[in-house]
Amino acid sequence: MRDNRRIFLFDVNHTLINTALYHTQALEVLEKGLKKHTDAKSASYITERYDEIFLLMVAGFLLKTDKEWKEIRGGRTSYLELMKLITKHQEEVKNKWGFIKKWSREVFLKIAAEEIDVDITPQALFELGTVYWDTITRLTEPLEEGKKLLSHLYSKGYPVYLLTSSDGRLTSNNGFFEYDPKLSGSYKKNRMKALSLKGLKFRDVIVGDPEDKPLPGYYERAIKTIEKDMKKKIHISSFVMIGNSFEDDLETLMEMNVGTGVLFKKGSSPMKKKNDIYRVGNLMEVVDLLSL
Repeated sequence: MRDNRRIFLFDVNHTLINTALYHTQALEVLEKGLKKHTDAKSASYITERYDEIFLLMVAGFLLKTDKEWKEIRGGRTSYLELMKLITKHQEEVKNKWGFIKKWSREVFLKIAAEEIDVDITPQALFELGTVYWDTITRLTEPLEEGKKLLSHLYSKGYPVYLLTSSDGRLTSNNGFFEYDPKLSGSYKKNRMKALSLKGLKFRDVIVGDPEDKPLPGYYERAIKTIEKDMKKKIHISSFVMIGNSFEDDLETLMEMNVGTGVLFKKGSSPMKKKNDIYRVGNLMEVVDLLSL
């Protein structure tokens, strides 16, 4: 018998979409935008450096071992130095909120421009960040198996919510970056809502503004948002969380005794692990594993 109490939570990037697939095309549009604020040579340098920063940040997220880091120019040291620089640019954010938004594209642009003494106005920084994200949003297509699974869950009456990290949209003032969670969150929500027009069926999206994954506060806020949407109290055991990262998507919720965790690693063999965590290599394997 189908369990009507189950409520499905999905990570977004690398689970339902792959933002990195569209990064190169967004860079081309970004460089055109930069040419409105500086010369062509400088625009080209800033774009290339922005790309290097982005790729190093991705490496910092994905790589775990010293062996893996040996394949990256500059290794882990270059990543740690970059993080120090990103943190320095967000001193005001950290002082006020207790954290930084390490994926802020505005900060990436600022760092790249400063290396060649190009001054980009605060308004232009935010506009260029918007150009980049708007291009990503326009190009992004949901992964086919994700669309199929969400459509299946929708047809069976299961509620589905997207749990996604912040894009870290920051403004700058007097040389310092500032963070408005409502502003940042609204941009990300609109990006995610665009996915509903491309075949992803979900009730709502909870964005990592201000608290972000994997902080307990983020998941506590997500649960309250879902309870408000469904107009009822929900027991933590009712939730099924599906994501591609144990540390970012599953660990905190499992510590909170969420009902089921599903770790998605494309191409891996499906299996059930201890503590109610499943592993799947194709999202549609969830249907059989959970008898949906």
